[in-house]
Amino acid sequence: MKKKFEWLQSEKWQEPTPEQIAAAHKSGLSSIPTGAEIPWDILNHPHYKEVDSVEAEKLVQEKPELHGVLLRKASVVGQTAVTVLTPQMKVVKYLLANQELNLRASACNYYKINLADTVVELTQAYHLQSQGKYADFIFAGIDETIQQIKNKIQKDNEERAAAYFLVNDSPDFENEWKPEI
Repeated sequence: MKKKFEWLQSEKWQEPTPEQIAAAHKSGLSSIPTGAEIPWDILNHPHYKEVDSVEAEKLVQEKPELHGVLLRKASVVGQTAVTVLTPQMKVVKYLLANQELNLRASACNYYKINLADTVVELTQAYHLQSQGKYADFIFAGIDETIQQIKNKIQKDNEERAAAYFLVNDSPDFENEWKPEI
């Protein structure tokens, strides 16, 4: 007699194809916030590696294409680990809550912002002007980036709409015919 759900165990889970990932992004499935999962933008970024802490330290020092920032799955459930090589050539490790990242991921997808690129850029900026907690700095930076894009889109839309507003530029505007009441 077969065990219950044996067929599930026999099939090996496979990485999603680029087409499946693109379809998930277009349909919005990738932007559904979940608490423990790392956002798609981070999982599919060149700075993300499936390595342990020791290997992450080596990679961040040896690979110049990482620009001193490596994202990886943390040993703590629901966290993304960030391993950073500071300008002083010291390796530092941080944790970011996946739930907080996922809350911002849907807005980043909507406004066509790459969440992982933003995290990498903000991490590099954090070490140039270290003020406050790392996670607070990153999340505030992501929120600020989203707000800047929102404001830019709103300004562009207002400029486009202004082109369609009818402006009365006739010199006799005051002397024009008015209906009798």
